[in-house]
Amino acid sequence: MTECPMCEKGELFTPEGVLRRVDLHCTKCGEIYIPGTRIEETTEMIREILTDLENGVKISHKKYISEEDLNE
Repeated sequence: MTECPMCEKGELFTPEGVLRRVDLHCTKCGEIYIPGTRIEETTEMIREILTDLENGVKISHKKYISEEDLNE
């Protein structure tokens, strides 16, 4: 396991049922970390997605992740 870059106390893990390591969850702070992105960008993206879900907005990766980032 890897140390959480956000709280530096917990360890990152992939939850059961996730087929690929796209997002990692912290055992202490509960934050989600997406490797390859800056922590602030990841946190902001998650907040946007949760707000959209609460407001009933249809979710599409194209709204949150640029084509350039997808090709990396």
